Amino acid sequence: MEPNLFRIATRGLAQDAFFTWLLQWADDTHKKRDQEISKVAKSFVRLLIGKGKSTSVRQVEVRKQWQHIDMCVEVDNKYFIVIDDKMNTGGPSEEPEDVGLKAKDYAEEKGLELVSIYLQTGNESQTRNTQIEEKGHTIVNRKAIIELLSSYTGDNEIFREFKDYLDEIEHQTNQFSASGKITSDKRIAEGFFLELQNHMKEWYDWKYVSNRSGGYLGFWYFWKTLAYLGKQLYIQIDNNYLTGKVELTIRINNTNWNKKVPTTVLQQIFTEIRPLGERHGLTLRKPLQFRAGNTALLLMIDDVFHIDKDGRLDFDRFMDSLKRLENLIDAYCESRRVRSYPMRRPVE
Repeated sequence: MEPNLFRIATRGLAQDAFFTWLLQWADDTHKKRDQEISKVAKSFVRLLIGKGKSTSVRQVEVRKQWQHIDMCVEVDNKYFIVIDDKMNTGGPSEEPEDVGLKAKDYAEEKGLELVSIYLQTGNESQTRNTQIEEKGHTIVNRKAIIELLSSYTGDNEIFREFKDYLDEIEHQTNQFSASGKITSDKRIAEGFFLELQNHMKEWYDWKYVSNRSGGYLGFWYFWKTLAYLGKQLYIQIDNNYLTGKVELTIRINNTNWNKKVPTTVLQQIFTEIRPLGERHGLTLRKPLQFRAGNTALLLMIDDVFHIDKDGRLDFDRFMDSLKRLENLIDAYCESRRVRSYPMRRPVE
């Protein structure tokens, strides 16, 4: 694998710098210096404002970190584009409300159309993408950017290396079905969750979760409320790709988030639910130690991530295990004669 600048400079500022550099080439004053880059840069601006090839792009002014926004672009005295540039999961930057108001006020003062862009080169859950769009952002994702950059026919090294870098992310993300490396490669692990979300019929989410141990990718869904306890059971997948460990778990939280789930409740529910494991063809394992918390680990399910003889994750077999786990939770709720309620989407 040959050296690549963007594989080394992996922080967001390097990506900001590339897109700022590319957008500057969209201005007509640079057209004669490199017509191929200028052509792609103008197409990039059209992609951001949602216009076709017939729309001319002549005057482009780019600013970095105006009012703490990653990039702002003024186009032909018609558009004011604000860009939130993201490399990894997490959603839009939580900027103060007055920042958005200042961008809106500036556009209105100048008589410009405000365009809010979420530039996404990493992987994000569809649930979070929906939330992003509901906040008024237009998502421009990695596939769209790769398609744009693929139109370049020149030999600029910076341009080529960034395109190669995005191609590499796309390839790794799509490797989960051809590789058992979901526990050793972050992109492959994200690809696994991206495929998993396509099979969800109710609310779910997944993202990177930071903690003292270095963090992990978490996927959670299938909330069921135990009204008599004021608690919720839910399914969570913990993928700690840094240590090569992935687990399918059932967790529990309080419907009142200000109260911790006591260890006595965890022990009680585990004792009651364990016999159902064998009936549903699942091996349930108790944690080494129950820990009280607003959310707490109830149990783990063993032997559900199978790698076939060709080194591929047996996805169909895993989905079968998930379905059996859903049935187990439903059976437990029924055995307690407690109605199950789908979880409402949390307010963020």
